Amino acid sequence: MLPPVNVPAGLSYPEYLKLNLRYMSMGLMRQSMGALHQATLLQPHSDMPDDNRKRALLLFDAAEKALFLQEVSDDMKKTFGGFFDYTLGEVDKKLDKFEPVKKAKDGLKNVFSLVSRTVSETVDGSLEHHLLPALGMPLDAIPEDRLAEEYLILAGKYNQIGACEPARECLSKIISMEGESPLSRTAKVQIKTQLPRHVVPHDAMLKYMSALRYLFTQKEEKAKEQLVDLEVKFPRFELPMVQLASIALKNREEVRARHLLDAALKINGSLSKAWCLKARLAISEWKLSEMDSCIEKLTELDPNDPGLQALLQMQAVINNGGLRA
Repeated sequence: MLPPVNVPAGLSYPEYLKLNLRYMSMGLMRQSMGALHQATLLQPHSDMPDDNRKRALLLFDAAEKALFLQEVSDDMKKTFGGFFDYTLGEVDKKLDKFEPVKKAKDGLKNVFSLVSRTVSETVDGSLEHHLLPALGMPLDAIPEDRLAEEYLILAGKYNQIGACEPARECLSKIISMEGESPLSRTAKVQIKTQLPRHVVPHDAMLKYMSALRYLFTQKEEKAKEQLVDLEVKFPRFELPMVQLASIALKNREEVRARHLLDAALKINGSLSKAWCLKARLAISEWKLSEMDSCIEKLTELDPNDPGLQALLQMQAVINNGGLRA
């Protein structure tokens, strides 16, 4: 079971610490901050000077309010966006009764639809054909004559933006250059744990990159639409499933999140992103033995994985803080 929607009153110091970790695992920063605020108020035998403690409490309060306003703003955009869509739909019906207006309106709709598609295609096209090549990150072929260390850095950059196939090409290049060196072993581990199991078609990769761009700019609905489309059309492409699972967890759809993660891991049981998110889901439901199993699996796959390091810190907080009880 997930934690309450909002931070409840009247809990103990350890319970608020647990809530802080559970909300953080779900990506709910306002609630996480609120739980930490309450824990700070109740912290026994604090060594923090009173002035510093007061400042910390004021910062928590300000951060909670700012995050709350952001949530309200996002909800209003969704609500009023739907309201305006409905209102415009009703106006459309009235205007359609007048043939000259209907023709003009239909013409405008076609223009706006074309402009909308063109803007999206222009942004994606500019990234592929102009911006990324200018940054030394072309999508059609990786740069030549680089050192193995440079290819490793480049693979990480490609991977960050969802360009999984150029990342695979960079890592494969390292293996062919380095033989059995430590750098080559690192490249093999990253291919196994960070990239899709199967080669991703170019159009699917571009759509995934576009979805990540929408997520980065906090346009979750647009990102979700593209990710769902990828899930349907490319059922062997596991990365969109992991992103959808992350969105589902944040939206308190834990059953769907678990289903998506199980599906992704069935395709690729070595994907570290999926195991990290499964551990986060376990923490949010406070299933600590499952969290431990995920961390053990991640350690076996790649002890240097950045997501694993964050989970180990959370595990240490749980263990050292006596929060397993």
